Amino acid sequence: MGIISGGLTFKAYIVEGYDFRNINYEEWLDKLNKGKFKAINKEKSEKESFGFSDSKDIFLEELEFRNTFYDNYIHFNFRRDTLKMQKSVINHYIKEIEKTFTKKVTKRELKEIKARAEAKYIRELYPTIASYEIIWNVETGILYFFTQSRAVNDKFTEWFERNMELELTELETATFAATILNDEELVQFDKKSPSSLVSI
Repeated sequence: MGIISGGLTFKAYIVEGYDFRNINYEEWLDKLNKGKFKAINKEKSEKESFGFSDSKDIFLEELEFRNTFYDNYIHFNFRRDTLKMQKSVINHYIKEIEKTFTKKVTKRELKEIKARAEAKYIRELYPTIASYEIIWNVETGILYFFTQSRAVNDKFTEWFERNMELELTELETATFAATILNDEELVQFDKKSPSSLVSI
């Protein structure tokens, strides 16, 4: 389903708080890299991590200027890693640890056992990696974030505003697209991949 039917795969925002005629792109790159993705810290029992990543390679340690800025467009990704834990596996580790106790386990000890079991499980897990494209036209101030997930959009907008020190206001994308494109353009737009918007 596409724009005409309302089944979009992105949300659009207006970015406020900057002057298009006076942009310091090096400074913006520094801000994006301040909010860059960092791997899940398993030693701290983290189950999720997210941040900005390079448009060409989400595994690069930092965003590169040449991959981020194209004329009036900024192109980057929002990467989110999660550790998905299965209750049955955690229970298995809990039973293994409980076997090392010679006496009946107390409530306090059970709590500690659960924490140890979860930490052991986390160390052996590989994260599920998701990446979402961002296309930002700095002249019009319109930013496209390529997912409809409300949870991911909320994480992205909060992270973007904190690191870029700018404000995002969500647009009704179906209405927005229909007002600026004719029928033929809507069909063409619907067929385009996110990356192709950079050259529009």
